[in-house]
Amino acid sequence: GSSHSGWGAGSSVVGLDDGSFSSSVAQGDGLWLVAFYAPWCGHCRALEPEFKRAAAQLEGTGFRLGAVDATIAKGVAAEHGVESYPTLKFFHRGQPAPYEGGRSTEDLVGYAMDQLERLGVGAEVLQLTSAEQWREACLKKGSLCAVAFLPHILDSGAEGRQAYLETLKEVAKKNRRLYRFVWSEAEAQPRLQQALDACCASYPTLAAVSADKGRFALMRDAFDEKHAAAFVGGVLRGAIRTHPVRGSASSLEVVAADAWDGKDGELPPDEPLDAYDDMQLDSEL
Repeated sequence: GSSHSGWGAGSSVVGLDDGSFSSSVAQGDGLWLVAFYAPWCGHCRALEPEFKRAAAQLEGTGFRLGAVDATIAKGVAAEHGVESYPTLKFFHRGQPAPYEGGRSTEDLVGYAMDQLERLGVGAEVLQLTSAEQWREACLKKGSLCAVAFLPHILDSGAEGRQAYLETLKEVAKKNRRLYRFVWSEAEAQPRLQQALDACCASYPTLAAVSADKGRFALMRDAFDEKHAAAFVGGVLRGAIRTHPVRGSASSLEVVAADAWDGKDGELPPDEPLDAYDDMQLDSEL
């Protein structure tokens, strides 16, 4: 075997072979740009780093980049008439179309965004549950993040939270080229809130964060689609004032948090009663 471990190793590119291509791409319902390559081909080597960077930038958008080593997965390569390397093809719900765009990271990402918009694909709004995910989504060079701090589940209930997330998804859909949208429950990320000028006086609140520049802005208006869209647009145009992050950019820190299960919250058992019992005792003494 060759020492080349494939493009999928240690990157956001999905390495595909005959079997996984069939289950993920041909029979899947997602959007894919697939590169058919040969390890020895020079043009492929030039494309590889661009392709990997694009895949990382597209994490969580619903558009995936896959790579097929056509010298190994000969079945798929033959089926798609691959005769030269690299050959790039776009797949939507398993239907192939030739890719004729450029091969820089920017070209690849731009193409993906065009397809997502053209097909009206919903945008994902990720809950912040780990430092690694925050790093991927918001700490990369040039990333701009819209961070929503939503009320505690006991304050909003599942239906209320779902409504906030739908609002965010609508805004994310129209701004996905420039922003990654993420959310956190109130007080679940105390360090991050501290860094954003001890945010937030009330919930929900939306913040625009550029870790790169160490600056942020907070939305002061009602949390609805119209205001949120105007806010993220205004930050981009420089119409909304930004402030330096408290501490340094490294104070934009996210800790592990439980993923929301989609349900209403439950009060922790017994605690309120126990606290009350203690008070009774004190007053009797």
